[in-house]
Formats: sequence, C-alpha cells, structure tokens
Amino acid sequence: MEDAPYVYISYAERSERPQPFVALDAARTVHLFTGSKIGLPGPRVGFAYSEAVVEIENGERAPLADLLLTEASADILFHNPQALRSFESLLFDEAFQRRDSLWPVAEKKLAVYRENRTVLLDGLEAKLGAHPDRFRWTEPQAGFFSVFTFLDPDVTTDDAFVSRLVAEHGVVVIPMYDFYPPDARRRNPRAGLNQLRLSFCFTESVGKKRVADLTAAVAAFADAALAIG
Repeated sequence: MEDAPYVYISYAERSERPQPFVALDAARTVHLFTGSKIGLPGPRVGFAYSEAVVEIENGERAPLADLLLTEASADILFHNPQALRSFESLLFDEAFQRRDSLWPVAEKKLAVYRENRTVLLDGLEAKLGAHPDRFRWTEPQAGFFSVFTFLDPDVTTDDAFVSRLVAEHGVVVIPMYDFYPPDARRRNPRAGLNQLRLSFCFTESVGKKRVADLTAAVAAFADAALAIG
C-alpha cells in the first residue's frame, strides 16, 4: 500500500527522483494519490490505482480495482462533480490534448515551492542558526512542510502553546502531535509535543509580494520561537 500524495513534489534532479513502488511493480502495489497537492488544495480528489489480482472465495480471482469499486462506501467513491472536473482540467494541456504525465503541471508549482522553501530555510538559519542547542528543523526533499523541533524539554507544543503564539505574536502554526499514531505516544509520551509543522506552500500573494510576505512570516515565527522557546 503506497500513500504518495507528494510524489510530484520532489526537489531532486529528475534523474535522482525516487521511483514510486507502483512504477516498479503495479501488480503488487496499491497506489494512493490526491490531486490536491499539485492541483487545487480545496477540492479533495483522491484515487487508487493497482493492477493487482487477488484470490477470493472458491479460488476465483478478481482485479483488486474491481473489488475496491464494489466495496468502497458512497462517501469515498463519489466525489464532488466540480472537484472532479477541476482535477480533470489538469489532465489536458493548453491545446486540450490529454497529457502523458502530470510532471509539466507539477514543475510549474515546484518553481514556486522551491523559492518558498529557500525563503523558509534561509530565514530560519539567519535568525535561529546560532542556537543549535535550542532548535532544529528539517530540510525537506519533497512536499512543502518543514518539521521544527524545540530541544528545550520544558517546551510543550500543545494547543495552549499554539494559542499563545497566535495571541502574543500573531503567528499561526500546526502542532505535530496529531501526526503521530497512538502507539508512538505509548512508546514516548512526548511524541510530537515538541514539534511544529511549518508550511511553505502557496500564499494569497504572488511574485515579489509573495516572497516579501513569506519572509516577514518566517521572521515573525523565528522571533516568537526565541521569545517562547
């Protein structure tokens, strides 16, 4: 089972991008994908693809895709028609010819994501790089989030912490504790409770204003981190 929503958001060179499992063996892989990461973030359009054939009752064999269609609930199976049409528009080029690949669509988004990623990472380094004993953050090679970690054991990034960031510093972030499964919390009660998810995806502004807005946001977060953490 391959959950690959960010398969098209890779910052590696084309020759170095990892192949999804479905490209290696579609008969043994169930590939899950969403159109919201390179298409429209609002309409949620997801799909599953597999060439697997499974054995069912009485030794009969059936394509897994057919079983998914018959067993899926209506809520999962039937998307909003407008959402489907919106995603379908990405499958055609400017000449209304069906694309062989979604990479041309992704590359346009990647140009923005790459620049935004640079703004975030450079801003964090400029403000917080002198404090490696207090803060750590990931340098994502795919997707559009960096996981920011407070190394001070007294800092707990719970809902009260997030509310304080908003009230006192005007900074909105996403805590990471909900991204950890229950068994992780059993192994480590503080799993995710010292981390935040920082997004560098699209903003409401474009061009130079987008860069300026994101630069200001990163600086505001870094100042808040220094003050609180």
